[in-house]
Amino acid sequence: MFYSHTYDFLAKLLLFVLMVAAFFILQIDHWQQFMMTHWGLREGQVMFFIIVTITAFFLLPLFVFVYLPFLSPAAAWCYLRFSLKTPVSWAIAKKTESLFRPTLKRMQWFPLKDLKEIPQEEREEALLLFFNEVQSNPDQYGNKSWMDEYLRQNLSKNGYRAFQITLLPIALWVLYGTFDQSGIPGWLSRLQANYLFSGNHYPMLSFLFAMVVFALLLAALFLLFSRMIRS
Repeated sequence: MFYSHTYDFLAKLLLFVLMVAAFFILQIDHWQQFMMTHWGLREGQVMFFIIVTITAFFLLPLFVFVYLPFLSPAAAWCYLRFSLKTPVSWAIAKKTESLFRPTLKRMQWFPLKDLKEIPQEEREEALLLFFNEVQSNPDQYGNKSWMDEYLRQNLSKNGYRAFQITLLPIALWVLYGTFDQSGIPGWLSRLQANYLFSGNHYPMLSFLFAMVVFALLLAALFLLFSRMIRS
């Protein structure tokens, strides 16, 4: 889910407003026309360049330097104080804020409504105990796919990290092909239009299918290489 509780929704809504403001300030339409006219880029290439640039230089910095250190702790502080009736300091809210939102390693969040059933003076201690338990047992509380779990079990730590790093440029290449309608994503879009959806195609479907195929092929190569080294 995009958000967890009401205060997290408000925090992400504010983040969205900041992103929209950045789009207006950057004048995306102007730069899109400029690159097509003066650089000779196609529309799909321009959209890929703009999305990657905005993500790298605006969206990620907003998320890392605004949402994570300020908006998310503020949402957690409000949730703890007003919804769970647990008076905590800003430092505690900032420390435990990851419990109250989805993360990259864990898609679910913890409402912790049981806190309201214990004496108020014991709630902060119970909160910290649960936070430490979650931090100490990522495998128990994490959300892993069968593929992720299998790779972790059959690859070394460095091998698994190398797999993730290698997958990133592949994802960018597939994303480029999705916008430019070239390569395998372009072929998948034409396949959709010709045989599945009566002339229509869905670029996101092409991107997802191509990424699944490349991820499986890459995983197979890493597993094969790992077994060759061990044998």
